Amino acid sequence: MPQTGSQLRLPLDTTSLAPSMSSNGNGNGNGNGNSHIHDHGQTHGYGGGSEDESSESSPLDSSAFFSRVRRKPVSTSPTRLSVDQAPLRNKTHHPVINAVRSVDDEYEGHVQESKNKKKLGRGPLSSICLWKWELVSLFISAVSFVGIIIVLRIYQDRTLSSWRIPLSINAIVAVLSAVFKGSLGLPITEGISQLKWLWFSSQPRSLADMDMYDKASRGPWGSFLFVTRQFARRQRSYLASLGAFIAIVTLATDPFSQAAVSLKSCLMPISLQARIPIANRYVEVGPHYFARSNFLDAPMQYAVYRALLEPPANSSQSVKVDCTTGNCTFPADQGATFTTLSMCHSCRDISNTIRYNNASRVSAHELPNGLSIQTPPTLLNITASKSSKGYPEGSWPRTNLVDIQAIALVERDDQCAEKSNCTKAPLAFECSLRPCVKTYGANYTNGVYREEELSRAHLHFVPGSVRYRWEVAMNRTVYNGTWKDCQGTELRSEKNTAQVALPGIRRGDENILSYPSLWYPPECVYTISGMSSNALADFIVTLFTKQTVVSGPTQLGVSGPFWHQNLYKAGKMNMSSINAWADGLSLSIGAQMRNVPDADEPDMLKQVHGQSFRNEVCIRVEWKFLSFLAVLIGLELLFAVTVIVLNHRSPWDGNWKSSSLALVFQNLGPPEPASKEGMAPGSEQALAAAAEPMNVSLSRVEGRWQLTREGDL
Repeated sequence: MPQTGSQLRLPLDTTSLAPSMSSNGNGNGNGNGNSHIHDHGQTHGYGGGSEDESSESSPLDSSAFFSRVRRKPVSTSPTRLSVDQAPLRNKTHHPVINAVRSVDDEYEGHVQESKNKKKLGRGPLSSICLWKWELVSLFISAVSFVGIIIVLRIYQDRTLSSWRIPLSINAIVAVLSAVFKGSLGLPITEGISQLKWLWFSSQPRSLADMDMYDKASRGPWGSFLFVTRQFARRQRSYLASLGAFIAIVTLATDPFSQAAVSLKSCLMPISLQARIPIANRYVEVGPHYFARSNFLDAPMQYAVYRALLEPPANSSQSVKVDCTTGNCTFPADQGATFTTLSMCHSCRDISNTIRYNNASRVSAHELPNGLSIQTPPTLLNITASKSSKGYPEGSWPRTNLVDIQAIALVERDDQCAEKSNCTKAPLAFECSLRPCVKTYGANYTNGVYREEELSRAHLHFVPGSVRYRWEVAMNRTVYNGTWKDCQGTELRSEKNTAQVALPGIRRGDENILSYPSLWYPPECVYTISGMSSNALADFIVTLFTKQTVVSGPTQLGVSGPFWHQNLYKAGKMNMSSINAWADGLSLSIGAQMRNVPDADEPDMLKQVHGQSFRNEVCIRVEWKFLSFLAVLIGLELLFAVTVIVLNHRSPWDGNWKSSSLALVFQNLGPPEPASKEGMAPGSEQALAAAAEPMNVSLSRVEGRWQLTREGDL
């Protein structure tokens, strides 16, 4: 029995109120025996709802039958009444009087309960307030998600050196991600727990569902079991399954948030400028030695020798580009970066003009110009000349500066390995150097400069000009990184200051006013001075005229100038290698023209300016991975709002959520009434307030372990 003075509040059903009195042997119901209150120790549920209650004996022991007395309106719903568990006084109570008192107490309790419900009525705002901490948790998740976006947006594509915080940006994202994931847990846990009570409040359910919901609210493993078991059940809770699913996929928050930010190598602009040499005019010459004759300047001689020994593979290897960082960009228009003066070449096979002469004791292969090889011992004979006509274009009779012809005895099979078995055949070619203008697209990346030829046009020989011997006016050129259309005028103007001769010019027309011409903008005109072109042509003619390569005494070795031996390639020479040789020579000459342009030209006609970049470590953001977090918080918000709405519409108005006190009180008996004003009876707060002063222990009662109040044993 409970200790004296303690109270136990038990429910009574006023719809079937039939108390009985127990007397001391008198059967009339008015005996003098003492009445007793019996506590049968039944288990009752407490909360905002109602349930049917029954007992084998009435709370009041009496043998008399009495009719129900209704003094005031009484609700037909069961009402929980408090019965003093202290020893009853030794007084005789009439059953009718007791019944009337019970009805009075019931009515007063019902009125008080109605007042409480009215006072604490569940309006929309009241229902939302029940979930204030869950909504705050959702707000924290949203703030942390927005924080991740703000941090990554600010530092996207910025250098790692600009990050001044001691913690790395990955660590900051990890912290915000942890807050995001942790804040998502409370709405899921409390939401699934509240759905548990709503699940059982609607209709009778399997008691195993209680355990299934409870495990689902505790973590991902329980949520996984909950979702998998839903497939095997007829009655499914789709909303709770959504919450369990969110709890599972929340585990992937950290990998996705970390995948959103990474470090990459990037190029950042610096103040240093990059430069590519170009030329519109070439006027360099060496010392003067005769009228209108000059030696070739030493840098150009070196360029020619270098081309014969180690010909550049392309123009990128022959020019001096200023890009100290190894990564530079230059302005471009439709892929074109600049237009510059250069040198081109043309080679053709003239073996069909070879004549075989065996009239003398020494047989020979000859060309129409008399160039020949005698077999043995001559293997290569080469010459060069400044022709008066060659490669005409339109009305212009000549576009070539110098012609190089050669005849050689080469192996028919260039893959032949055994010299004694290799047969030889004559080969003749002619290559011409032609001043030209080339348009390039260029870039400098990772220490490698590359320029690609896009188009070319050849300069024309102008016989009547003293200052310029080769020139061309372009219809379109790339100037300062932009294509520019060029229009000539008959008269000089402020913009058109460069005079260009027309094909009608004759030799000896020295007066610039006497020969036909047009005026163009200087950036559209490309020229090579007569002295510079003569010096270059004379040097090449001297270098190649009547030069031979002959076989040695054993016919296994050769002798002759080393640059010609390089061309002959030990008898493996063919048209492909000849073209590569001539291309290297023209590229080297053109690069030297660009490296030393006319000093009187404006800077924009001498070099292309670009931007230098330094290789840095930058922060890269992959926004697609953050979409996972956005979807996750969207699902969480949908789940929370739906649970709040369902809970508001439910006739059961409890807010037990994940509290275990509601189940514990089923075994311990009803709690004491709430002690704080405004606290709803049966609410989670009321249960917590009632449990605070209560001491319980896990004890063995009638062979079964259960929680009991202190002193109940």
